[in-house]
Amino acid sequence: MEIQIFVFYWRLLCFYLIIKILTLLQGLNTFDFRPHSGEAGNVDHLAVSFLLARGINHGINLALAPPLEYLYYLAQIGIAVSPLSNNALFLDYKR
Repeated sequence: MEIQIFVFYWRLLCFYLIIKILTLLQGLNTFDFRPHSGEAGNVDHLAVSFLLARGINHGINLALAPPLEYLYYLAQIGIAVSPLSNNALFLDYKR
């Protein structure tokens, strides 16, 4: 199962890069990939988003992987956070 997921993400990366290169060569506008990643689920989603994305939404699971969090910092990949959504669904803020 894990190999199938890896192959899927690898094909997604290749497809994304081919489309981006073709649009750049033709002088067309490119799109930015900003997935809804890191709110729930495995940290592997954040690793794949690091390879593909220019920014992510949520990303509260980055706290579970400090090296990955540091890579996001070094690469200056933006993280959009919704405090109300995170508080209601996942995190309890101290009052």
